[in-house]
Amino acid sequence: MPPHSPVPFDDLVLVERDTESADALTSRVRLRARRGEHVTVINDAAEAAIDDVITKIPRRSFALALVDPFRIEFSLDAVRRLVTARRVDLIMLFADGMDLKRNLELAMSGDPAHAPRFDSAFGGADWRDLVVRGEPAGRSAGKLRELYLERLRSVGFTHFGKPFLVKNSRGPEVYQLLYATRADLGVKIWNECTKTAQLEFEGFC
Repeated sequence: MPPHSPVPFDDLVLVERDTESADALTSRVRLRARRGEHVTVINDAAEAAIDDVITKIPRRSFALALVDPFRIEFSLDAVRRLVTARRVDLIMLFADGMDLKRNLELAMSGDPAHAPRFDSAFGGADWRDLVVRGEPAGRSAGKLRELYLERLRSVGFTHFGKPFLVKNSRGPEVYQLLYATRADLGVKIWNECTKTAQLEFEGFC
């Protein structure tokens, strides 16, 4: 697990779909969370647990949500429900290099394994209007990332940090972390933290 933050969170709500991994997470949390944090581990898929997560976030609190799907699949509706119910900043793993670029053509063609999840993540099928057949995958991915930021704006976020790029040991980008908030102070903190962290994570994965 990563090092503790200097000031602990009051509450941590962790969601893990795999039962074995959820049990391991619970064991690790018991060892590390010893500064008064109240920790809940939910063994379920993230979207299925969204209402349960919301009930465990105090109404007057300020929360940070980290969503890290391996694919383009976490629905915009789930983000909207979370943001509408609580005051939340969002860190979202945007799997452009390890999913979007690889499966874009399949999703465009309506493949049932890919098209529905792309539609769900982007909040509709109109993302297809931005993709030009035959153009480089990186260009399409860039346009779709900008569309996704617009979608986050539509659910209530107003400020966005500089995307944090994670690359593998050979150089290509694997994914990005996107940060969305409603306060410019959050952007300042995010940009400062990721500027330092970029040097540490370069070549990771």
